[in-house]
Amino acid sequence: MKYLLAFLLIAGAAQAVSAAVVDGKVSAQEYTNSKSVLSGNATLHWAWDAKGGLTIALEAKTGGWLSVGLGTRSMTGSYMYMGYIDAKGRAVISEQVGAEHIHSPSGTKRADKSALKRGGGVEVLEFHVPVANVPGKGKTVPFIVAFSEKADLVSPHGDNYDIGSIPRP
Repeated sequence: MKYLLAFLLIAGAAQAVSAAVVDGKVSAQEYTNSKSVLSGNATLHWAWDAKGGLTIALEAKTGGWLSVGLGTRSMTGSYMYMGYIDAKGRAVISEQVGAEHIHSPSGTKRADKSALKRGGGVEVLEFHVPVANVPGKGKTVPFIVAFSEKADLVSPHGDNYDIGSIPRP
C-alpha cells in the first residue's frame, strides 16, 4: 500500500508538470508559465513535460503570421516555428532557420506536434518540442517572438518582435 501511494504521488506530480494539449487553443490553467510580450499585444505560454520536452503557445492579436524562435534572442541562429491562416481558412505552419534578417525552411522537423487556430481576433500558434530537440543546454532557452499583419511567411515584422528567455526546470 505504501508503494502504491508513493507511485500515485509521483505519477500525479509528473502529470502536474504540464497539462498542455497542442490544439491551437489556450485554456485556463493549461500552461504553467505565461509572459506578456510584444507590448501587451501577445502572450507567450510554456510548460515543460515530465520527459523534459517543451510545449509553447503564442497568442497574438493579428490576422497575419506569428512566430516563435528558440535558441537565440535574434533571428540569426534561431530555430523558428511560424504560421498563419491562409485565405481559405487553412493553417500553414513552417519550421524555419534564421540568418540575419531572413529565414528559410529548416529541412528538418523538430516539433512533434503543432497547431494554429484563429478566434476572436487572436491567433494561437502552439507546438511541442521533444527534449532532444530543445535548443541549448544552459539554465534558460532564449527566444524571439514576432508577428506581422500579412498572412504569409515572407512579410517583415517591423517593430513587432520581442525577446526573452524561458527558464529550464
